[in-house]
Amino acid sequence: MKYKRKNIARAFEIETIWSKRAPLGPYPVILVLDGLKAAFNVGKIVRTANALGLREVFLVGMQPWDPVLARGALKATRTRAFLTLHEALCALREDGYTAYALHPRGEISLGDIAYPEKTAFIVGHEELGLSLPLEEQPDVKAVRIPQFGIVESLNVSVAASIAAFDYLRERKLLGTADPLIPLPSSPATADPAIRSSVLNPP
Repeated sequence: MKYKRKNIARAFEIETIWSKRAPLGPYPVILVLDGLKAAFNVGKIVRTANALGLREVFLVGMQPWDPVLARGALKATRTRAFLTLHEALCALREDGYTAYALHPRGEISLGDIAYPEKTAFIVGHEELGLSLPLEEQPDVKAVRIPQFGIVESLNVSVAASIAAFDYLRERKLLGTADPLIPLPSSPATADPAIRSSVLNPP
């Protein structure tokens, strides 16, 4: 059951406190979510990042969203919040990452990429796309996922999952890391009574 709208911001705040303390994933891949619709795909992508052992998820220009959508993965997945895509790209460059923006008409196909060790995939808003023109970011490569049907593009959470999996496949990393040790639960999320009182105040 999703939280009441008035309590989503509080629930999100609690979960993100733990997210900032979560261990970094074993694989140096970062997913950058540029202004996605908070209530739709963000939780699914966070779950994917946790399941595949990705390093971090960057949340760009994101409004609070119901953490129930991530099925507990938010507090166990390292995230960083940025106001703009420009700030997120600066952080990637400082950390030595190569960024790829997923785009239906990207000049490079996923299957043709020899990924550098530190790789980031950027996905844009479901309808509006990226918040910055790629022409202004020459070091960001536009890549496409090969498609053979009549649909114009894939769901953004599906696209992010395919890209992350392709990195692990190409780098021959699938199954090479030990499972992440679960974080100890916070009092606000471990005890149902406390959780209820925090998220559903009288």
